[in-house]
Amino acid sequence: MEQSQQTPTQDPLEQIGAEHDHQLQLLTTLEHVIKADDADEMSRFAPKLLEFFNDDLARHLEHEEKGLFPILKRRCRPTDDLEMIVNQLSYEHELDRDLVEFLLVDLEKIAHGHHNATPARFNINAQAFIETQRRHIEWENRIVLPLARNRLTETDMTELRNLMSGD
Repeated sequence: MEQSQQTPTQDPLEQIGAEHDHQLQLLTTLEHVIKADDADEMSRFAPKLLEFFNDDLARHLEHEEKGLFPILKRRCRPTDDLEMIVNQLSYEHELDRDLVEFLLVDLEKIAHGHHNATPARFNINAQAFIETQRRHIEWENRIVLPLARNRLTETDMTELRNLMSGD
């Protein structure tokens, strides 16, 4: 798995799309690891998974929740049904955080060389995270980002870029 290279672009929507691509790569890796059911493989990837969950995913959620969503809400029309979309995405972000908390408990143990006493729990939570994330990313890529591209002004894009670069 390649380590994330979060370099800001001139286009913050492209950066969010790149974050989604990185997430999809990680999901594929995570899926491979749980299907392999190999403790050595899990030990090898645990530190990178921890980094992703603790840093990259947290930063991505902040980009959306504190940047993209509020700015987009200001620009959208009532016919865009954005309130319902953002509420659903925010709800899913909360579910993601809950799943990640469960995953982190096991990953911390594994990363420090300890045996995971509950691999079935980890696998169930990881599979749930993979499935919800893939659907969630597809929805954002197909609905939210095109809507943002259509509605946000250059001033909005500058504001979003500044918010995202201020991590």
